[in-house]
Amino acid sequence: MRLKYLKLCVLIVGAFCLFAPTARADLFTWTGLSSTGHTVSLEAEMTITEGGATDTLTVVLRNTTESFGGDDQEPGDVLSSFYFDIVDDATGLVRPILSYDEAFGDVTGPGPDPTGSDVPIMSPDDITSGGWAFITADPTSFPNMGFGIGTVGNNSGGPITDPDNQFQGSVVGNADYSIYSSANPLSSGVLSNNNLVMDEATFIFTGDLDNFSIVKVGWGLGTAPDSFVPLPGAVLLGILGLGVVGIRLRKYA
Repeated sequence: MRLKYLKLCVLIVGAFCLFAPTARADLFTWTGLSSTGHTVSLEAEMTITEGGATDTLTVVLRNTTESFGGDDQEPGDVLSSFYFDIVDDATGLVRPILSYDEAFGDVTGPGPDPTGSDVPIMSPDDITSGGWAFITADPTSFPNMGFGIGTVGNNSGGPITDPDNQFQGSVVGNADYSIYSSANPLSSGVLSNNNLVMDEATFIFTGDLDNFSIVKVGWGLGTAPDSFVPLPGAVLLGILGLGVVGIRLRKYA
């Protein structure tokens, strides 16, 4: 009786592992100088989850910049756009169709749009000024990636000149909802007068992501952007967790 019970438990656990969603996580990090001369640290944690009703891509952007030692945080120090590329594992030429689901973060500022914890930050979620936009970009022109999210236009004389890779419209603009580091005070003017996201923001997308991988990312700082950091793909470090979770990490400085 005990042996039959044990066999049943093994079958149930095996069936759960077989059909449970699987998640593959990439963690990209970068530390370097912004256009203001401050040392800035950024992270992008990107997780593809497969096997549910639909596949999801979760992007968590973080501004992990440490204290400047008393200097104010300037517009050129805040994270305001992010580009990424996902291609099929077989050819490296096919990109998935992504749909925006939701985005949120802890928002501080003078209003009039909502502030507080887990506030929607992607247009058109009850935001009248500022807010992040999602684009399917043209990978044949700089920054040569297939997707982008941004809360600034990236069309003010910066390195991104292709309109298909910029964030047009009445929602994006200025520095509203950029991600700042709570380790540093905000400069008066552009930053202190706008709603901003503190430390990290989460963006969730859906699509058919089976046999697709993240191969490249890039961060934009400031409104032009004032500086842009493209990075190549991450490298596989390990396997963790139920359903098999791949953790990939690459650090840049």
